Amino acid sequence: MKNQRIDHQPVKSIFNTLLIIFFFNSIFLCFGQDTYFTNNSVNLRSAPSVSSNIVVTLPKNLEVTVVEKTNAEWYSINVQGYNGYVAARYISVQPDPYADWEKKDLKSGEAPDCENINPQYDFKLENYLEVNVGKNTDVVVKLMKMTNYGEECIRMIYVRGGDSHRIKNVPEGKYYLKIAYGRDFRKKKVGDQCEVKFVKNAQYEKGKDSFSFNLVEKNGEIMIPSFEIFLDVAVSSINNLNNMNSKDISEKEFNN
Repeated sequence: MKNQRIDHQPVKSIFNTLLIIFFFNSIFLCFGQDTYFTNNSVNLRSAPSVSSNIVVTLPKNLEVTVVEKTNAEWYSINVQGYNGYVAARYISVQPDPYADWEKKDLKSGEAPDCENINPQYDFKLENYLEVNVGKNTDVVVKLMKMTNYGEECIRMIYVRGGDSHRIKNVPEGKYYLKIAYGRDFRKKKVGDQCEVKFVKNAQYEKGKDSFSFNLVEKNGEIMIPSFEIFLDVAVSSINNLNNMNSKDISEKEFNN
């Protein structure tokens, strides 16, 4: 986390901000029932012909979206914002490994299913944590409260890419964030447990800085802290999709 700024203003005034920007060198695509990959290095062309212009050269094992199977020899595809045609022989299909998981179409501000979280509020406090999300990813944010006995998640929300949501009425205390980035959010019943996850390009992060929602007295006035965060993924060079700028946590650690 970086670029931080915290302001305090009197009770009931609207103020902020703590600016936090997460950037990951990754790419999130739209997927159908099947997942397609390049099986070799291949040129993405402007038309279905070897004599057409080369848009970009795609590396091997790159996940792509097949828009249309133009004919037996060429596919129209989309990848990392590029559109064009590739020879069909260089594209392979893999079955969806999560076909038996139920897709969840959540709205911004909704809490994902199957989480053992007891949301906590303090309606006397007109504070908030505003979560703004860039267009490249959806996110799930867990607001983790730090206590003398460990930590607990007091709020969890889903925010769609390109949208924002305010987590309001946060009880006093010190907090940090756990964040999941990805696309295609699903759930599945596994034994007696219900599991949820991003099944496409999932990325998990544990915030390094803390948010103090404790009231602050200044010049005889009580200040109520509020915060704003900006979350996004930065798209890297198409030949460098795995170059991450931040250390991840595991899916298991995120869900604990």
